[in-house]
Amino acid sequence: MLKATLVGVPGLIAVALVLITLFTQLPFWLIIVLWIVGFLVAMITVTVVELKIKLLAMQRQEEAEAKKDKSEK
Repeated sequence: MLKATLVGVPGLIAVALVLITLFTQLPFWLIIVLWIVGFLVAMITVTVVELKIKLLAMQRQEEAEAKKDKSEK
């Protein structure tokens, strides 16, 4: 689920930005601001999701090591 979010959220943001750019009559400066904010949100989202994935992997590894240590004793 989290790995799908890595592609899904930035993809939806990109599609939304393209559609807004194509079908609205916004001033140029506002379009530039929307693209900058969109890219920042996409990058922050990807970073947060990657951190969650890595933390979950570390927790699973620690649990496996704890079970291994208990079985050795």
